[in-house]
This record gives sequence, structure tokens and C-alpha cells, in this order.
Amino acid sequence: MSVAVLDVVTLYAEQVCSGDVVACRYQRLACERHLRDLERSDIWFDTQAADKAIRFSGFLKHYKGMWAGRHFEPEAWQAFIKGSVFGWKRADGRRRFRYVYIEVPRKNGKTYQAADVALQCLTVDHEQGAEVYCTATKKDQAKLVFTDCREIAKRTKVLARRIKRFHSSLTVPKTSSVLLPLGKDSNTHDGFNPHVGIVDEFHAWKDWSLFNVVKDGMGSRVQPLMYIITTAGDNIDGPCYETHEYVVEILEGTRVDDEYFGIIFTLDQDDDWRDPEVWRKANPNLGVSKFDDYLVSEVTRAKENPRWANTVKNKQFNIWTTEAQVWLDWERWNRCPQDIDLNRLRGQPCHIGLDLSTILDLTAAIQVFPPGPYPEHTVLCNFYLPEENLADREKKDRVPYRQWVKDGWLNVTPGEIIDYEFIYADIKRIADTFTLLDVGYDPWNATQVATQLDAAGVKLFQMRQGFQTLSGPSKFLEALVMRGELRHGAHPILSWMARNAVVIQDTNDNIRPDKKAAKKRIDGIVGLIMALGRTMAGDNKDSIYNSRGFIQDD
Repeated sequence: MSVAVLDVVTLYAEQVCSGDVVACRYQRLACERHLRDLERSDIWFDTQAADKAIRFSGFLKHYKGMWAGRHFEPEAWQAFIKGSVFGWKRADGRRRFRYVYIEVPRKNGKTYQAADVALQCLTVDHEQGAEVYCTATKKDQAKLVFTDCREIAKRTKVLARRIKRFHSSLTVPKTSSVLLPLGKDSNTHDGFNPHVGIVDEFHAWKDWSLFNVVKDGMGSRVQPLMYIITTAGDNIDGPCYETHEYVVEILEGTRVDDEYFGIIFTLDQDDDWRDPEVWRKANPNLGVSKFDDYLVSEVTRAKENPRWANTVKNKQFNIWTTEAQVWLDWERWNRCPQDIDLNRLRGQPCHIGLDLSTILDLTAAIQVFPPGPYPEHTVLCNFYLPEENLADREKKDRVPYRQWVKDGWLNVTPGEIIDYEFIYADIKRIADTFTLLDVGYDPWNATQVATQLDAAGVKLFQMRQGFQTLSGPSKFLEALVMRGELRHGAHPILSWMARNAVVIQDTNDNIRPDKKAAKKRIDGIVGLIMALGRTMAGDNKDSIYNSRGFIQDD
């Protein structure tokens, strides 16, 4: 029996459980499970197999950053994971764990860990014709782990002799084994016989389809392995969060699954993510591959800008959030200039963002005046509701629509449904009072008004409600609010909607408002964003938007 492995694996578990190692609850539960399972007779911990796996990691060489050229020296927590995965055995000697779930924030070396496992299973797992797949939602994402595998193999002498390296595959001729990147968007998923599936950034996966293709192809393998490594995310309806919850049940002892290894590095429920004292719980590689000054910078940005709070919680502290993100800073919104003299704006150039509702709901036509009459971007609001619908809408939305009508903040159109003729006439009035440069509008439900405005000579630009169209002006609005450069007149309806506004964010940090996720109305904020989009195009005389308009995305 290898005492060294007990030091690395079992002693680490003991240190975590005794409090000598700073750890979150789920990390501690994973270690308690290891110590508890040592007492069982139906499974056993093969210290030699664990030692072999950990020593394999030490042969590998880094190829990036300050570690390039050095041998990989697993940290104690990494050795605990790898030793557990390869050391625990069933009674017949096969590996105990078929599924591995590791949830850890960014910059803790998770992609390198995945490459380590993929290379070991490709070369020294005693599996003839092994097929190892690095999987992700997109093949380009899958290539991240694959590229690590290829570059590490190139720089590690013992692997360089065994592995033939190609642009999109690694092969081991002696065992007829292969390692490939595989995305959901790959051309075919037929004929798979996977030995190992590396699942990268599982939080971004929308469904189980690719996961099941790989898993279902493992039926003829003796000891297959699905190795999932991810950060937390914001899609609590996706397969990753479902797996997260399944692993939590295993760790807490409410579910038994001897084939599943799971460990989660996060903060505990009562921890304040802004407190540096708790950061190591979620970031076991703090001081090694991730540094305090980086976290200080990220947390400071999140404190100053609420939109970044969810991102920082997800990516830096592994805290699951809902997809929609609280957006505009309410205190900074209130500090923006509020007084507006209409006489200073008469005849001045402006843009309109037109958010047309269904026939029963609120419609917004938001004017934005570029700096000139005032040093800030100035906003005038025009909101419309059907007159006969006010009481019902007020009861449903729980806001004082009738009082807003009396105070002049809300326009009512005749009848029970929205009167588009009324809105057309009002926009014509705006064009006669100010210099209306153009109208940005969502073409959905806007055919009648758009046709009339076009016939009247108003310049129109379609602005569909996707990331490509709305991300730029959404970030512009956010910046104007943060800098106090939006003069919004303290309009009560627009301010109410500013408090309601939430955004969703894609993997490229593009954002857009999300009406579905918002609990209350945000139509005016959407109209404001569209008007700012037209302002941005007008401000940039050389912008491509001036010649072809905004990208029309779905």
C-alpha cells in the first residue's frame, strides 16, 4: 500500500474535515464521503492506482504563461480528485466511478485537469481502441480542451513518442486509440463507441442530447467515464443545474449513487461574496493560478455595476443565479439630471425608439436628444394605453395608471384596444415640433404604423430584439446612467420601468433587455435602448450602420 497516496488523498480529506483546510460545505461533504467509504467492504480504495494516476499528472508539462515548460505539480485538492476518480474500485477491480462532476470557478485550472484525464485515459488506461471525446456545445469550444491535450502531448516526451498529433485528432497507433473534439454542431454523431467523454462548460449546454449520445455509446466499454467539469451558470432549467442538484443530494446523503463522484467549490449560504476571507472556499487554486488582486478587481467592478454581480458570482465564486440579471443602478438613476425645459428642445434633432405593444398593452415612443441643448443625452417619453382598459391594467400591473393620465404622464387612446392612428398622429406631432431624424422600431406588430410613417417621409430603421442589435445601445444606456449623463426628467413611468429592467447575457458578454424575465413592464426602457441605438449610429458619421442599418437578427 502506498503511504504517499494516503497522505495526498485520505490525509487531505482528514485535513478538510478537521478544518485545517479552508473549505465550503460541499467540499467537506465530499471528503467525509471518502473517509466514510473507506470502512465499506463492497468497494475499496486502490492506493497504487491512485498513486499511478497522480504520478502521471506529474509527467505532463505546462505550455502556457509563467508555468510554460514546467512539469505539472497537482495541488492537494487536485490530487484528491484524481486519486479518488482512479483509486476507488468495485469488488471486481473495475473503476467505481463512471460519472465525475467537478464544479469550480474560472482560473482554477479546470481545463488543464480535463486534459490530464483525457490523456491518461487515451494512453495508459489499458483500453484497446479507446475513443476519447472532448465535448462541448460548439466544436470550437470542444477544441479548447483538445488543444490543451495536443500541446501538452507535444511537450511531454513520454507522450510525444506514443501519440501522433494531427490538427483535429490525436492517435495512439499501438492501441488504435483516438482523441477527438466533438461539438453538438459536429456533422455526425453516429457510430460512437466512447471510452471517455470530457464534458466542458456543462453550464452552457441547453439540453441532454449530446450528453446522451456519448453516454449511450459507452455500453460495450468495461469502465467508461463521463468527466464533467464546469463553472456555475444561470440556466437553472438546463442539464447542468439538474446534475448539480443530483450531486448535492449525493453529498448530503439523501441519494445513493456509487457510480457518481462529485465535488463543488463554492461559498456557503451565509458567506458574503464581497468578503476576501471566504474567497478561498470557492477558489482552491487561489495564489497558484488565480490571484487576489484579480478577484479584488472583479468584485470592485461588480459593486459599482449591478449587472456584473451575477457574472462575478457565477464565474468567480461558483454561485448559481437566475438567467435574468438585475441591471440599472437605481441610486445612480436617481442622481441623473431630472429637470427638462421643453423650450430648449423645440426644433432640436432627436431619434425615436418605438416599442409597439399588443392591442391591449402599453406602447412606448421614446425620444432621445443627443448632447447639445443639454450636455447630457435628454429623454422625452410618450406612453399610450387604451382608455377603456385602464382600470384592468391598473389592477394587473399594480401601478397608478389613472393618476398618471391625470398628471399628464400617460396618453390614452380611444376605445378598448390601442389606436395606432393615434400613435401615428402623435409621432407626426413630434416631427412637427422637433427635428425627427429617424425612428427605430421592432417590426413585429408594427406594419400599420411603419407603413404610414414611411409614406409621410419619416426615416425608419428596423431593430429586431436580439443581442447583435441591442447589446451596443444597452451597454451605452448602462454607461450613461453610471456616469450621470442621462437627463430623463424623472418620468415616473420610465423610472418604474428602469427598476423593473433585467438583462440576459450571452457567452460573449453581449446583453439585451428581457421582457419575459422581467416581472413587470420594461417597454419604455426597450424604446429608450432603440432610440440610443439610432443616436449611436448618427453620432458615428463613418459607422457602417449609416449605410446598411443594424444587423437584422432573430
